[in-house]
Amino acid sequence: MLFSVIIPVYNSEKFIRRCINSILEQTYQKFEVIVIDDGSTDSTSKILKNFSEEDARIKVYKFDNSGVTKARQRGVLLAKGDYILFVDADDTINKELLFNIWKTIEDFPNVEIVRFRARMVDDKPGYDHELYNHSMGYVREKSRATNFLNAYKYLMENMHQIEREYDEDFYFFYEDWKNRLLKKYNLLGESLKDELRDDFEQELKRQ
Repeated sequence: MLFSVIIPVYNSEKFIRRCINSILEQTYQKFEVIVIDDGSTDSTSKILKNFSEEDARIKVYKFDNSGVTKARQRGVLLAKGDYILFVDADDTINKELLFNIWKTIEDFPNVEIVRFRARMVDDKPGYDHELYNHSMGYVREKSRATNFLNAYKYLMENMHQIEREYDEDFYFFYEDWKNRLLKKYNLLGESLKDELRDDFEQELKRQ
């Protein structure tokens, strides 16, 4: 399984070394790094040239400045991997990240998107993406899981009435939603699994 790590870059001489080094240090080593230099005017281009000469997995493409969205789109078109990971030039990633993503995909082959938490360092307060830091990420994940669980419970409690109204047997519906509930539980982080285990198991046992 090959990962394509796409990095849009613009005048990032202060950060780009740490960013790329964090990717090169991954315990899972089957990846390519697609760097889109979006018209940098500082020493970024020189730094990237040195990296690409030292490691063939690092591919650098330079374009006129077109903005980060266009840079990411170009990276996607150039990527050859089975899965794509976007990393910003001022980010670093945990050395186990690609391995953990690979393991998740191996465990759940039908997964198309893997979501993970980020920890903000010296971030500006009030930004929307502050909500995705480690502590808030846990709260959001728990809220989504609980909402899904409550929706499932409501549907199951009212399904017999719905069947009577439509004079239909919705057995297939039960099985589909039970499978969805189990999949939702399996995708939770370990700490949330422990916290919500009893609630999920009670609903999964519902006849």
